[in-house]
Amino acid sequence: MRIVTTAGQVGITKDGVIPATVEEQLELIWTNTAAILADDGLKLSDITSIRGYIVDRDAVKAYRAAFRKYLGDVNPTSTLVVVKELVAPQLLVEIEVVAAGA
Repeated sequence: MRIVTTAGQVGITKDGVIPATVEEQLELIWTNTAAILADDGLKLSDITSIRGYIVDRDAVKAYRAAFRKYLGDVNPTSTLVVVKELVAPQLLVEIEVVAAGA
């Protein structure tokens, strides 16, 4: 069985740009996470655990919407924590995942 654990993924483009909204950052995070998993032959549906960090409680709705958009009916164990700040002040969300597959 293959197990992949991602380090905290944040919404930064390849050019180093940090989008202004949590929705844009979540799009980048999930797109990048899908690419990381695909490199190891896994899919988002192989995710078994998620740890999410947001800096604003009002971002919960956007976080959940992105979760459902990318994971659909998959329900891995999940923890979401509201934190004071992330490593850069422009970052609004960070996600770590564990995925497992054959």
